[in-house]
Amino acid sequence: MQPSGIETPAQLEIEDPIPDLEKFSHQFALLDDILNPRHWNRSGLNSIVELPDAVTYIYQALHGSICLHTGQLDLATEFVRGKITRRYNNKALPLNQCHELIGWPQSLGRESDKAWSFRINLPLHWEWLNNLFGTKDEYKEALCAYYMALNIIEFCDTIYKEKEDIFEQEELRLDIPLCFLREDEDSKRRAYRLLLNNPQLNIWQKKNIQDDKVKQHWPRWIHHLKYWLSKVYDLGFRYAGSNIVAP
Repeated sequence: MQPSGIETPAQLEIEDPIPDLEKFSHQFALLDDILNPRHWNRSGLNSIVELPDAVTYIYQALHGSICLHTGQLDLATEFVRGKITRRYNNKALPLNQCHELIGWPQSLGRESDKAWSFRINLPLHWEWLNNLFGTKDEYKEALCAYYMALNIIEFCDTIYKEKEDIFEQEELRLDIPLCFLREDEDSKRRAYRLLLNNPQLNIWQKKNIQDDKVKQHWPRWIHHLKYWLSKVYDLGFRYAGSNIVAP
């Protein structure tokens, strides 16, 4: 399942970190093959029938984690914004808005925290991940950095679509789970540093969103993130606060 066509740290050209379109197209075509395997039996237990969703959930996370690990945030951003059409929905949606694929896969219990726990522990079962990232801790940091980036992307896309008024609602339905905030402080700090070190950390600027607008809405966004955590975890508010920082 290792995503191909993405440079490992030893191969990464620091002077030219921007991915090309051919590389992106190859990865997205592979994701479609994983999500829609030929001759897959769509009848039976949901946990079995929806197994391709779980594999896709893992694949997109590995793809994004490698991108963050190798300083290619642009490639991760373009990938999750790519649109897919599900078999039961004719409307094409960006990958990062497909809940079953980004945080709540049916075959892993459709619970974001349990699915995250399964994924964060993959290096215990797949030794090649340790070889790819260096150590299991570096894998965890890259995965957390990727989901931090997804959270910022969701925030920026909401502003870009001129839906800022929903920030004032009492409750906001998030597309991206915040399970990374449950990790230890050292991992989160290193993940945030990894995110900041990516040369393309200007997600809102590429959408022509001014810094002032980001600063205006970020506090209310933080409010919704804290509320989400408080619902999912008993100690949600304890894990928020200082652990969620401005982009």
